[in-house]
Amino acid sequence: MKKSFNTRIRILLTVLPLALVPIIVLTIYTGSSFYKRSLNQNKEFYRDIISQVTTNVDFYYNQYAISFADITQSSVFQKIVNRPEMTSIEDKSFTIDGKNYILALEEFLVSKFNGVFLMLELGRKDTVNNRSYKHFFIGYSNISFDVEKLKEDPVFLKMSENLVMEPILATSEAIRGAKGITQPIFFFPHIKEGSDKIDELMLIIETPTFLSSLYEKNVRLKFGTLYMLDQFGNVQERNHPHVNDYYNFDKERNCYVLEEGDDPDDPFEGMSFAEYRMLNVDEKILQLPKVQEQIQIAEEDGEPSCEIVKFKGKKYLSIVSIAENSLMRVIYFHPIRQLSAPIMRIIYIIMSVAILISVLVVVISIIFSHFLTNPIKELNIATRKICNGDYSILLTTEEFFGEFIDLSDSFNHMVGTISNYRENMEKLVKNRTEELNKNVEQLTEANEQNRRELAMAQRIQSSLVPKVFPETRLLQFSSKYMPMEALGGDLYDVYQISDKVFSVMILDVCGHGVPAALITTMAKISFNTNTKKSKDPSEVVFNVNNELYDSINGNGDYFTAFYGVIDMEKGMLYYSNAGHNTIFLAHADGTMDQLENNGPVVGVVKDLEFPSVGHQLKNGDRLVLYTDGVIEARDEQAALYGEERLMDIISKNMNSEVKDFTEHVFTDLQAFCGNSPRCDDIALFAVDIVGIE
Repeated sequence: MKKSFNTRIRILLTVLPLALVPIIVLTIYTGSSFYKRSLNQNKEFYRDIISQVTTNVDFYYNQYAISFADITQSSVFQKIVNRPEMTSIEDKSFTIDGKNYILALEEFLVSKFNGVFLMLELGRKDTVNNRSYKHFFIGYSNISFDVEKLKEDPVFLKMSENLVMEPILATSEAIRGAKGITQPIFFFPHIKEGSDKIDELMLIIETPTFLSSLYEKNVRLKFGTLYMLDQFGNVQERNHPHVNDYYNFDKERNCYVLEEGDDPDDPFEGMSFAEYRMLNVDEKILQLPKVQEQIQIAEEDGEPSCEIVKFKGKKYLSIVSIAENSLMRVIYFHPIRQLSAPIMRIIYIIMSVAILISVLVVVISIIFSHFLTNPIKELNIATRKICNGDYSILLTTEEFFGEFIDLSDSFNHMVGTISNYRENMEKLVKNRTEELNKNVEQLTEANEQNRRELAMAQRIQSSLVPKVFPETRLLQFSSKYMPMEALGGDLYDVYQISDKVFSVMILDVCGHGVPAALITTMAKISFNTNTKKSKDPSEVVFNVNNELYDSINGNGDYFTAFYGVIDMEKGMLYYSNAGHNTIFLAHADGTMDQLENNGPVVGVVKDLEFPSVGHQLKNGDRLVLYTDGVIEARDEQAALYGEERLMDIISKNMNSEVKDFTEHVFTDLQAFCGNSPRCDDIALFAVDIVGIE
């Protein structure tokens, strides 16, 4: 597999990613940033347009509000609403300034309103036509209405509830224009002073194109669907489907259709059939929870809400704006695909340029790699010939350049040198082989000598560690020892001073290997000698310290030691702890004493004092001596075994025989360490007190 990737391919695999990855990353980043920025700009653009539409609605609403207020304050209106009760026939003879009151009001309204003015006098009865109200029109009157149905309409109910003389822009099924078309209407209630109901209701019934005239100049809105809803949720206006659409709308299929003769790319309004098919034509989109949430947000914030919604598998930019005064809801849905189409065209151009640059980079890299790797190829061929024993090959440098020329000259010189040395190579190899064989024999002999000496040292040190303890009914002994290397630096021992007096000792030399083993040997001899001279632990350790100091001549080697004298006749333990670990004296009742360090380490400074401490013993006590290799052992996560775990295992095994006890401790230690390597010698020595009289 490695041979298939020659130098040229490796160069290409190195250079091309370095060249292409920045281009790809830059293209993706640029395209993504441009797309997001353009989409945000479109959001801002259409949000401003929709805000302008709501502003236009409020502008007319405010104008009508002022006009309605002017009407109610005019003398003509006051004379009309305060005229005496008459029949419809008698009303015709009622005049104001010599004119019929309807004509007088019409002259007053000419400059104030467009559309049809309808006034319902709900506080008067029409006895001629047997109606509970009177009404009259000003302007085109091809309007049908149902007063009883109107009184149940949410518009009338709200006016009756609030009793505020303010206009409401809405639609009502109770009032219809020509051909039954529901048209936008300005409702204005008039409440007489002291009245608790609507006495007169004025309506301005606008033409069906009134609302569309407020946004039709914003031609960009035709690329989306605009809904205008009154405050009661009635759709008053929508721009799609519309009679002005270029393509016909099939109501049964609920979509635009391309009929014979239609141009798929409408040349008149610049909106293609494909863009028409993107439009939303289903009012159910208004019921989407997200759209309802937008309406609520727009009402609370007073600012247009802009979100992206998904309906029937298509995404739309949804903009909701609420007119502040008229409460008209303007909701606009613009297809995201239509917005992103021009953006994607620019992104495609960017990607095409990036691909073209990438292709040029690849072509240039291939050509460059040929010139770069051809000298390497020639060198490779020549090297293979040398491997096959052909030393007559010489490289020509006609097609080489730069450092390759120097390399080829060096290669030719090397070939010549190798050729000159070739004749004497066998003799040279033979001489070198004989020298190496001689050195190997010497190393083998020296290694064998070291192995024998090390084995002897192991046997000597092994003899220092007691395998058999004094036979006595007073004490029971058990121990475990595991050196880290072939030679260890830990040692423990028992000395019988008299029938009822014994001394115990454990020490830990700083270091490992041969130096540590030698110090343990000297310590063994020194403790053995001084134990026979004195029963005082303080004096024994004092003498051992001075002897070791003289022997190692203060070169920095030392050891820690615990030396104790057990007097079974007195039931006492006298000890000195020279820098050693805390030794544990466990009692049968579950308590435990800690025999802590109370003196310096041994062998560093001469003539140091080592205090001696006495401790009462009882039958059933267990003295546990150990070196720091036990508590400093680590598991596979480098956690320490520690004194607490050792104390816990001692307590749990107080009822076991002393020999079983040491086995239990070692088993727990090995289970804790697992496969982690040991970092120190491990020694464990236990003494059970059983024969105190």
